[in-house]
Amino acid sequence: GPVGDPVEDHGDADAAVALQKLITPASSSSGRRWQTLLLVLGVAVAVAGLAVLRSAVVGDSKAPRDASPGRAASPAATGDIVVDVAAANGVWVQPNNFEPKPNVMIILADDLGIGDLPTYAGEDTVIRTPHIDRLAAGGVVLDRYYVQTSCSPSRAALMTGRYPLRYGLQNMIIGAKRPYSVFLNETFMTKSFQAAGYSTHAIGKWHLGFCSWEATPSFRGFDTYFGYLQGEVDYFSQVKKPYFDWHRQSRPNCGEDCMETVWRANGTYNVDLIRDETIAIIEGHDTSHGSPLFLYVTFENPHAPCGVTAEWVDMYKDSVSNSVRQIYAGLVTAMDDAIGRILATLQAKQMIDNTIILFSSDNGAPVYRYYPPGAPRAMTCDPEGTWAQDTGGTNYPYRGAKMTLYEGGVRAPGIIHYPPKLKAGARFDGLIHITDWYPTLLSATGVSDLAAPVRGAFPLDGIDLWNALVTLTPGRDSVLIDYDPETIGGGAMIQGNLKLYVGGPHKFGTWQFPPEVGIAKGWSMEEDPQSGAEDINCTDGCVLDIVNDPYEKGTPWPASPEIMDLWYRRTEEKVIPSLRVRFSEDSPWADSFAQAMGGVWWPYGCPDMGAPVV
Repeated sequence: GPVGDPVEDHGDADAAVALQKLITPASSSSGRRWQTLLLVLGVAVAVAGLAVLRSAVVGDSKAPRDASPGRAASPAATGDIVVDVAAANGVWVQPNNFEPKPNVMIILADDLGIGDLPTYAGEDTVIRTPHIDRLAAGGVVLDRYYVQTSCSPSRAALMTGRYPLRYGLQNMIIGAKRPYSVFLNETFMTKSFQAAGYSTHAIGKWHLGFCSWEATPSFRGFDTYFGYLQGEVDYFSQVKKPYFDWHRQSRPNCGEDCMETVWRANGTYNVDLIRDETIAIIEGHDTSHGSPLFLYVTFENPHAPCGVTAEWVDMYKDSVSNSVRQIYAGLVTAMDDAIGRILATLQAKQMIDNTIILFSSDNGAPVYRYYPPGAPRAMTCDPEGTWAQDTGGTNYPYRGAKMTLYEGGVRAPGIIHYPPKLKAGARFDGLIHITDWYPTLLSATGVSDLAAPVRGAFPLDGIDLWNALVTLTPGRDSVLIDYDPETIGGGAMIQGNLKLYVGGPHKFGTWQFPPEVGIAKGWSMEEDPQSGAEDINCTDGCVLDIVNDPYEKGTPWPASPEIMDLWYRRTEEKVIPSLRVRFSEDSPWADSFAQAMGGVWWPYGCPDMGAPVV
């Protein structure tokens, strides 16, 4: 019958009776002897067949699922759980030395500034995040954690373990109508976890491309997906103008005949949607059979368009005077509350101590910037000229913001929590980059890299830092932050204590402090003692001591020939022959497909998903 249908088990005696009815009675004694012999043989075959069938049925419902039809399950995929054949009663037996693989949960905030978490900002913020604070108190806080400058590049780096400049995605997001995605020949880490028997689920924001079905989550290593494909939607209507965008993929490779539009999401706060789906997956997970979970939980908070319910805003009426900052603070605390409920569910299921939990932002907060009259404006949540910047966030005391190479744009909040191995309440001051999570999480869980056979052509830029995190010792000394001669005229790299800037001018390098801090210190916006700074502009390269001057207040000095030689060698290795940033015109098919689907964003076709290997 169909998978999941109940299978009746009448026992071996019933099987023999059923088999007897299939044999035509014989008229002679010889026939009866043959009949008896056939019956004995038939019963033996039936019993053996039923035992195999019972094992298969129980295995389908209890054992970790194979990641794709037709693929042989490896010992890792089955979690080394074996059937007690002698008992032949469907009871699973674990070896005495069985140790379940850790679950993995990645929680990604969107545009969360490092200055807006008490874990980092201390008294320089009034924003309340008690659950993230507790996660930090029980885990390791990352003090030199680097990401990319914006949404799609950081998510791509996380999933591939490779710098986005290798596939032309280093400095721009993937627009709704732009017909490209992360190249399909890039292997996402979830493929490795899926192949190892993990139950893999993505909930929330995708933003890694959806023009082709093969670019959507369930084709890239996720068993299920529930969320929105764009970079942002309205928090309540789930509309990315002018079309609706909330979908469910209920199985691997869930394409045109499978993906559902979740219309009921319209009118529900999407923080609640993401929270409830995550909780439902955890509550429904059977912890008895050794198939661990991989959860990729990606909130929209506190990204524009800044939607939040009144209960969260009201918390800040007395402590924050600026209305947009109140909304931003409410967005952060609403996300924190959802995280707290998810963690409580893990605790109730007795899973939290066997779950590696990573919390990260994808980039720094966008901060206030001046737009000349008539100039196009980025999406903002308040008119210019307020304390509240673009969304109300801040990266104080770090310089710069989202879409810049300054520390405020690329140094992000990060916390990793795993009680069995990681020291509670520790701070890790070693260098770490978002690409490192691919090899680090594989190492931490004992999962093999599915793309290992092609790593010669697709080398990882991430480094396995699991031992470094466990022992709190540095594991890498260099990060190529970005290189894009077309859109930013250069790039940046960290080598040891030095941060190298190349090209420029690098704009929007202000230090924008939280409004409540400014008020407490008696500053006006014009009197901000750190607001004015010259753009860094170094055609031939210049450096800062980023360890001793993390806020980039000092004057950079010319880079040495040695570090420039290293820069040229590293960038040539990764982008020569050059992969240009993948700007493209909007697809004429995007609107047509969305309208044909009744006003829903839908895959509409990618002209060319191939790419040179760099």
